[in-house]
Amino acid sequence: MPDSNVSGVFSVLKIPEEAIAAYQAGKGAVADQDYNQAIDYFSQALAFSDAPDLFKAKALDLRGMSAWLLSKYDQAQSDFLAALDVCDDSALCARLHTRLGDVADSSGNYESAIKSYTEGLRIGMAVNDILAIGRAQRGLGVVNRRQGNAEKALSHLTQALAAFRQAADPQEQIRVLTSIGRTRQARGEYQRAISSLKEALNIAEARHDRWRTALA
Repeated sequence: MPDSNVSGVFSVLKIPEEAIAAYQAGKGAVADQDYNQAIDYFSQALAFSDAPDLFKAKALDLRGMSAWLLSKYDQAQSDFLAALDVCDDSALCARLHTRLGDVADSSGNYESAIKSYTEGLRIGMAVNDILAIGRAQRGLGVVNRRQGNAEKALSHLTQALAAFRQAADPQEQIRVLTSIGRTRQARGEYQRAISSLKEALNIAEARHDRWRTALA
């Protein structure tokens, strides 16, 4: 799963080896789609109160994402907000705002979702973080689709797909292609919808991504 380069600097920070081991185990559990186990590992990593803020922010981000994938929205929001409190990396902060947008969207709070996505997009564009830009555009596209603004949704989703292809992020490409398919279906563009959903399905099956395979 692509993430920012901040984890690459962990080796030069004073982080307990046990904390790093738990963090890496958590990332492995995320890759295996074992999100409950991932939450446990990231919680172990966060138990080391003397770890640097950057490490805490990354662990909170990934624990929150795991909670969100399990539909534990209150826990996810709490982790993302806590990560923002200690985050001093602009790209990571941009992504955290998009995570909060995801939580709000999942909870049906579309006004808050748009605000979070817009802030994530603003920061992401300021630092040219492709993943943050893509996630914000994807989020804005999904919210507009839910609200019946198909044309606006497709504009945001198309920009998101371009960003994720540039970033070589297959997981996010699946999400966007699925949303494009749904939007095309709602417009009665069934053949174009099938084309997008087939592309999403091919990527999901190649990655053995059970959840997104089912969605596609």
